[in-house]
Amino acid sequence: GKLYYLKMFGAFIYTMMNGDGSFMELHILRSSKDSDIKIHLIHVIEDDGDSFIVAPYIHAGPLSHVGGADLIPILVKAAKAMKTKLVYLHGVGGHEVDPASYDDTMIIVNSIKQAMIKLRSSNHVEVIKAKPIMRVESGDVRLLTLPIANGKNLVLVSRMRKSMDDIPMYVYNRVAEELGEDVNRFIIIDSQNSFSSDNSWSDDDIRDLINGLRNILNTPDVEDKLKLRIIHIPRSKVPGSFMEIGDNGVYVLLMEFNNTSSALVVIDGNNIKPDLAGEIRRRLEDMGYLAEVVTTDNHQYTGFFGKVGYHVVGDWVSKDDLIRLILGAINNPKIPVVKVNYIEITSRIHVVGSDGFYGMVRAASSAVSLTPVLASLLFIAPIVLSIIATYIIF
Repeated sequence: GKLYYLKMFGAFIYTMMNGDGSFMELHILRSSKDSDIKIHLIHVIEDDGDSFIVAPYIHAGPLSHVGGADLIPILVKAAKAMKTKLVYLHGVGGHEVDPASYDDTMIIVNSIKQAMIKLRSSNHVEVIKAKPIMRVESGDVRLLTLPIANGKNLVLVSRMRKSMDDIPMYVYNRVAEELGEDVNRFIIIDSQNSFSSDNSWSDDDIRDLINGLRNILNTPDVEDKLKLRIIHIPRSKVPGSFMEIGDNGVYVLLMEFNNTSSALVVIDGNNIKPDLAGEIRRRLEDMGYLAEVVTTDNHQYTGFFGKVGYHVVGDWVSKDDLIRLILGAINNPKIPVVKVNYIEITSRIHVVGSDGFYGMVRAASSAVSLTPVLASLLFIAPIVLSIIATYIIF
């Protein structure tokens, strides 16, 4: 009821003002669900070092300093400590699979770190057999598939009319039900590359996605050496990136396989303006690459001093500067042969769940309908209200 929403909203205000999500996490954990989270990891050995590509089937949210919002920054620090690069990709799942607490986030981080250590000491191959680099369009769905390991392809999912903003678990479950074991040929990635009002998945949209994936499955496997260059552009190099691009900056992955070249731009941000993503893609395709632009759906700053902390890439960042940096980073068109290995792991954690997420949404809308006096108290004394709400009014 409204008392629950008041407590949740008080905890939100406390988090926003003090950068401490512990009170809010106490509320979230009460309605959280246990879930086994799938995490895909690829290890790439290059001539000058190594890199990891990480694609968890979770959602790195919900809010700054709450749950999984610090997942990407923590992983970036862990990769630096291991003297390696880490490319984070947003797998399937919406806010229903946000880690419910910092402790749950650290379970995921520690699982990934252990898998990275294991991969470094395992056998790698430079010749792989997988689906070729290809683009498929099916209804409103656009797919770019990239071979990444033996029998494994990244599949980057974009929308052509609707907003590309999360692939909820119910959508993925429908896909898995239709494709059966074949779904395991894919590492499905939410491109998170078109910010607009309608991000719904109708039955027709899900059918478009399934048909597009079947098209890829019906394409014969190809065996070839995998060529890959992983280029990093630090956030500090991007003008106007404050609260718009996260700690992992920008990565450009250039790939060549079976005489086809691709360019994947990964921006550590919370979605992107469609015109900017389209322009980057067009410029790269003019250079001869099959190209896609994705963001990580990073919630590092979401809710940080309210709406100020929710900016999609292109709100503040100069479009011209960003495009110049990306194109300038591709100063050597030669793509070297690499060695790769892949592992899939699972972590059991508490996730927000649908009830918990929509409880947060309802909390904000219900709180603003309270009397002006109560609303003022929430803003004037968030700490007091949160403590009362958490420890007394239960």
